[in-house]
Amino acid sequence: MRTTGMFSMARVIDELGRIVIPKEMRTVLGWNERDTIYIGVQDGTVFLKKHTNLCPVCRNPHDGKNELGVCDVCIGELANPSKG
Repeated sequence: MRTTGMFSMARVIDELGRIVIPKEMRTVLGWNERDTIYIGVQDGTVFLKKHTNLCPVCRNPHDGKNELGVCDVCIGELANPSKG
């Protein structure tokens, strides 16, 4: 099995708008059943990215230790807003 480099496969969109990501690709990416995948569009290209802990305010990754899911930087800014 190929574990590095790029490969592609054609897939058909079903009547519910779903596309199956081939098992070979999921294996290479380390994606498992029930993982959350972000779907985005940038410059006319669709991209998929495995979920990481992202702050809902600034959308930057964080350690995910607080119960709100907001990064420490944003918590600090919300607690002590700068006067402008």
